[in-house]
Amino acid sequence: MTTHTQKKLDEIERKFIEIATHVKFQNKKGRTDINDDMERFFKQVLNAYYGYDLRTTNEKMSTFPAIDLRDLGNRVCYQITSTNRPAKIKSTIDTFVSKKMFNEYDDLVFLILTDQPVCKIPEFPPGLMVNTTLSIISIIDLDFQISRIHDEYKINKIHSLAMLEYAPPSGSRSYVIKAPAKSNFLSMQRLIDQSGYDSKENKDEISTYIRDFTKFVEMLEGMEVAQRLTLHKLVMKSELRPRFHDWLYYRKKRSAFDFREDKEALESLEGQCFDYDWYFEIDNEGEFPAICLKKMTKLDLNIFEEIRKIADYDEDVVREMIVSLDFKCIAL
Repeated sequence: MTTHTQKKLDEIERKFIEIATHVKFQNKKGRTDINDDMERFFKQVLNAYYGYDLRTTNEKMSTFPAIDLRDLGNRVCYQITSTNRPAKIKSTIDTFVSKKMFNEYDDLVFLILTDQPVCKIPEFPPGLMVNTTLSIISIIDLDFQISRIHDEYKINKIHSLAMLEYAPPSGSRSYVIKAPAKSNFLSMQRLIDQSGYDSKENKDEISTYIRDFTKFVEMLEGMEVAQRLTLHKLVMKSELRPRFHDWLYYRKKRSAFDFREDKEALESLEGQCFDYDWYFEIDNEGEFPAICLKKMTKLDLNIFEEIRKIADYDEDVVREMIVSLDFKCIAL
C-alpha cells in the first residue's frame, strides 16, 4: 500500500521530470524565457528544502555575473541553468574567481535543469577557491535528496510548490503562475505612511490615494496572468528619472530583446499602464524613445514606484503584489 506521503513524493518526482522535459523542448525552440520562471520556482523549492533565504540577484550582467541566487547569511549561491556543458561551468567559475566571490560564499552550486547525468566539474588551478565547495546537481539529483527526507512539513511545502505554483496551460510556451482572479487587498496603510500624508491635514489626499489604488488593484484583477507577468517585468526593469519621484521609464530600444517573448502582452498594456514618449530626455543624454509607466493616481506619486519602494525593490515581493495579487505587505 502506498502511503499519502509517498504519493506526494512520487508526484514531486513526476513534476520535476515534466519540468525538465518542458525546459529541454522550449530551449530547442530558442525560447529561453522559461529559464527565468524555473529560477524563481527552484529558489522556492531550495528555500523550503534547506531552510535557506535565497534571493534572486537582479543585476546579473554587472554585480552578479556568475550567480542567479544567493543567501549571504548561509554563504551559499546557485546558478540555475539548462546548459549542461563543462564550458558553461568553467566560464562561471572563472568569473566567480576573478570577482573574488569566494570571499562571500562557502558553497557554489550549479542546478542543471535536466533529467540527464550532469557534466563533470572542470579542473582549475590548485589554490583557487580552496574554501569554496563546488557541486553540480540535476533536477533528478535534487528530487532524490528530497525523497530521503522525513520532515512532513517540508514534503508538504515542496509538494504544494510543485503541484500548484506552476502549471503548463495547454498551448502555452512556458510555465506560468497560477494567480488568483481576486486580490486580498484590504488596507494600504503602510503605503499611506510611506507617502508622508498626515491623517488630519491630508484627508482629501488620503481619500484620493485609497480610491486610486483600489482602481489600480481592480485593473490588475481584470488582467490575464501573462499581462501581469509582463507588467511585473516592465516595472522591475524601469528606471526612476533623476530628481523626479513620479516618473518611471524604460528605454524602448531594449524592448525587442527583453520582451521578445512577451510582445503581444506588452502591446496589450499600452495606454492602460504606459504610454510611449518618443522624445524622452535625461540630463546629458539627449532625447530617446521611452516607455513611460503611468502614475495610476492623481497625486504627485507613482503607484508603481511606491510599491517598489515599500518592497525595498525586492523583485519577489513586487511580484506577489502585481502577479499574485497578494497585498498583505502594505497593510499594518
